[in-house]
Amino acid sequence: MVWKMKKRIYQIFCISGMIILLGFGTAYFLAEQRTMSGAEELTSFPAFSFSAYLEGDFQDSFEQAAKDQFILYDRSVAWNADWNAKVKGAGKRISSFLRGKGLREELEPFGKVYRMYESEWLMNLPYSYEEETEAAYRKKAGEINDFANAHPDMQVYVYYCTRAEDLNWFDEVEGLKSYPWYELLKGSLQDTIRFDRMKFRDFSEYQSRMYRTDHHWNHIGAAVGYADILHMMSKDYDMGMAKSILKEQDYGNLLWIGSRARECGRNVENEDMDIFTVNEYILPQHRTWFGNKEQDIGLKKSYDNGAVNREIGFDQYLNYFGFESDVITLRYDSGEHNLLIIGDSFARVIREPLSSHFKTTVFVNFRILKQVDLEKICQENEIDTVLFMGQQDAWSGYFLNKEEEVK
Repeated sequence: MVWKMKKRIYQIFCISGMIILLGFGTAYFLAEQRTMSGAEELTSFPAFSFSAYLEGDFQDSFEQAAKDQFILYDRSVAWNADWNAKVKGAGKRISSFLRGKGLREELEPFGKVYRMYESEWLMNLPYSYEEETEAAYRKKAGEINDFANAHPDMQVYVYYCTRAEDLNWFDEVEGLKSYPWYELLKGSLQDTIRFDRMKFRDFSEYQSRMYRTDHHWNHIGAAVGYADILHMMSKDYDMGMAKSILKEQDYGNLLWIGSRARECGRNVENEDMDIFTVNEYILPQHRTWFGNKEQDIGLKKSYDNGAVNREIGFDQYLNYFGFESDVITLRYDSGEHNLLIIGDSFARVIREPLSSHFKTTVFVNFRILKQVDLEKICQENEIDTVLFMGQQDAWSGYFLNKEEEVK
């Protein structure tokens, strides 16, 4: 149970009220008892137990004892109901006051991670400010600016994939205020580079778009990200409409636990797990290469053929979409422009639908930048559009400069 302040206050008041009622009843109403036959025994008042109180057993036992012991039981029940109504009102007013003072707990420890807002959605602590991280962001932004200046014939875009740790929905208890790294990134990019990010209006919208147990967006969030990027690019190109979704596929209610659940060190109940679901888009025919070899990326065909690994700890997100340990090239031969995506694992879900708007798309994971020749890739594929996309770690840890170590 999550101990939010208003629950604490309400329970304290209720316990106090019960004790007062018990004392009052004992002093004033225990003068007479109900007439009992020789075979019957009066129900004794229960010993107080906090756990029994929370479960409701204490109240039930107390009520039965009161029926047996108190001659004015009915009146005492009415008084108790009136008292509880007053307690609830006072508790709400005090809780509201404390909430305004930033004294609520919105993150409940769950092993090595936290539950958000008394829900099953897991997260790490909000991103805080660090000088080293700022330096890393400014370095990355500077390299993107340099890349754009070195290729004035290319249109460059940046999309920030928001995670729970980026959000500032929490009261500032113990300094839990997320630093707006996306603002630093956006402000460090030159005006010729377009920028956008995943935005959440409230927690319910976050819940609809992100996995409970994993840091990635789910199929709904990925579709929103895909639409965001299309809209951003449509300011320069005629991108057309987003590709239609044929169906949402969950492979028979495929349960899995993601990265946060795996790192929390505690078991996640079945009802708190995620259902791995993907969007199946209506896409034109295309060809795909992994490095120099033409092949499918990921295990989608295996899943479609029924070869689904249903072990709870199996990383469905990684295996379905495939890891980008080499350059991935997609050719649709239908668009006018050629796209280079430099991104992280968030891009896996939208790689195919987004590339369908281009003639050729080349995807390079941030992690393998040291292994590739970007200039050669751009020249051989006549790249005229570049998208940098990723979560916070991508901007603070991986660099275009091959001299830097990948963290």
